[in-house]
Amino acid sequence: MTSWKRRGSYTVEAALFLPVFIIAALTLGYLMKLIGGVESGMHACVDESRRQAAAAYIDRAGIGFKGRTQSRILGENKYITRAKMKNLRYLAGDSIISFDMDYTVDIALPLDLYDGFEVTDSLKCRGWTGKSYDDPFTFDAMERDEDATIVYIFPMWGSRYHKKSCTFVSAHPVQTALTAGIKRQYDACANCKPGSLSEGSIVYCFPKYGGSYHRGSCSAVKKYTITIEKSQAEARGYSPCAKCGG
Repeated sequence: MTSWKRRGSYTVEAALFLPVFIIAALTLGYLMKLIGGVESGMHACVDESRRQAAAAYIDRAGIGFKGRTQSRILGENKYITRAKMKNLRYLAGDSIISFDMDYTVDIALPLDLYDGFEVTDSLKCRGWTGKSYDDPFTFDAMERDEDATIVYIFPMWGSRYHKKSCTFVSAHPVQTALTAGIKRQYDACANCKPGSLSEGSIVYCFPKYGGSYHRGSCSAVKKYTITIEKSQAEARGYSPCAKCGG
């Protein structure tokens, strides 16, 4: 009789414990998926920020950084269904890059207890702009530098370097730092209103055409050029323009 009672108690205990064990196992599995999604999103933010920080010396506007980061987060984890970068500050203050990334990890728990988790990551890093920034892009400096051969490149497009007289260059603005000389030579664009920018801010000017300087977000700024020494351009893999000869 005692043996049957013991067997019965084991059966009851197993019946009570088994559902708890199954729920715990399922919950652990879903938590692992959730943690994996969060880590994947954060890794994409950190890695893209690292790349952008390294390119900050020549990319002073950060064009495309927001879209690339959001697309990478969505593309690398199937459980992330929404990603939006907010409060982006690019090279603000002491060359700081900071932003918040909101994204949804869409993992439905059993019995429809909860459908999706909202996550916010905040990231801050410093762009590599050198110890001090002595603007190499001003037009006066280009004319004074007799030792170095200055050429123009499109940092975000193409693999050629160009002469100042090249029609490819004259059709697009040059990225430069805002100085008193720029303000004297150009008017502030009436559309993007860069007049409130402080000296040292990145602006865009058309050396041959146009009499205004612009913000990077202005509709007039699509492709832009920067100036660089010819030897540096060649070291980075750029080759002479087939039209102007570089």
